[in-house]
Amino acid sequence: MLENNISTSAANIVTDVADVEIEHKEPVNWFKRQDNDIDLVAHVAKIIETRVSTEAKDYFLRNPIVALCANTHSLVQRVNLNRFFIQILLRARSYLELENVEMVFAAIDMSGKHDKWIEKIEEVVVPYLAANKVFELFLEAEKEAKATLVEK
Repeated sequence: MLENNISTSAANIVTDVADVEIEHKEPVNWFKRQDNDIDLVAHVAKIIETRVSTEAKDYFLRNPIVALCANTHSLVQRVNLNRFFIQILLRARSYLELENVEMVFAAIDMSGKHDKWIEKIEEVVVPYLAANKVFELFLEAEKEAKATLVEK
């Protein structure tokens, strides 16, 4: 099932990229967000701040995957934000008993319109992370790691 999802996602991303290139009628700079392009990182950060906490938003923005894609084209942001959510869920499963996590993985769209993707992030993914205290888990681990470094 996962291999099929990956194959489908890869095909959908190629289609989305082709659609953007046709729409722009000129080469697209994927590593710089245009003024008329949505900033998904900022939008998701606001959702996390509203639904979870300011500390969770700051943790999100410090993540290397998220930091790397900030101010890039929205498709690049979306691919990397999907990586962030998948990674944090996989890491959390190592420490927490997460029920229905497959449902959350299924809600992370790899293609399609950004408004539907944002809707699923806001209504399914972030509430799931909040209800299972996933950000709190990693914030506490980060705090403990910093305290250990200060002691040495």
